[in-house]
Amino acid sequence: MKITKITLAVLVSFLVNVVTFAGELTVTGSAKATYALRGSDSTSAKSSGGKGIGIANEFTLGASGETDNGIAWKYAQDIDGATVQDDASLTLTFADVGTIGIFVSEGGISSKYGWSPAVYAPGSDYGYTTNNGATVVHDAGTSSASFTYGDDIGGWNNFQYHTPAGLLPFGISAKLAYAPNMGADANASSDAAGSLGNAEDGTSASQYQVNATPIDGLSVTASYFTKNSPMSDRKYKYEAGGASAKYSMGPVTIGYGEFRVQPSYLKTDTAITKLYKNTSYGII
Repeated sequence: MKITKITLAVLVSFLVNVVTFAGELTVTGSAKATYALRGSDSTSAKSSGGKGIGIANEFTLGASGETDNGIAWKYAQDIDGATVQDDASLTLTFADVGTIGIFVSEGGISSKYGWSPAVYAPGSDYGYTTNNGATVVHDAGTSSASFTYGDDIGGWNNFQYHTPAGLLPFGISAKLAYAPNMGADANASSDAAGSLGNAEDGTSASQYQVNATPIDGLSVTASYFTKNSPMSDRKYKYEAGGASAKYSMGPVTIGYGEFRVQPSYLKTDTAITKLYKNTSYGII
């Protein structure tokens, strides 16, 4: 047994060294400075959110390469804020099979913004996130709703499979993801222990995405996300999903999307938010 362990350690070290020297190291980020003025003006009250100056302080370390047998690999690690590392990914792409990957607090595949024609950022009601000064969530038992597009698999550590490009007609492709636990492990390194998370929300999660380009200029996308909970007192399990379409013709792009979020709640709950319906559209 000891010999086996030593042999495996040597093999792993050799593979790591091969990847290190065969790949190309990159550093990506944005050189962006902002001056933000925030406030609100309503019929009930006016308030000032202050004046803020900031410079982008996030970047990504990446590496990529190809093995001797033609398998393309790609690695990325984000460095955020006060040099905190999180949101990592490692993928392997096989020419005729597709891509498999491991994602740490990364890899969201929701189609919630598939409708947006925006160049900088999608339009959304980002400001509606509080109720009388108190933070409001869209979780189980919530009686005061806030705007939400629902959860995404990228919020947890997950495995994914992506079909290869060009495999199906009309540009159809699919992505499948599974999070085996719902713990908050954004900084998880190798050999990290797992955690079940909150059983009320779910102990594992799955998400699926389908994309298509049936005609020139038209892109269609749909996704579905669900949490798996062992609790039998739930009326519904947590679900979020929808579909969007975007069409470009010359300088004009239009988009439309429908998204639904079904929170998990007790069978005995009455005065709570039971369903969210989002309708989005844009033109540019």
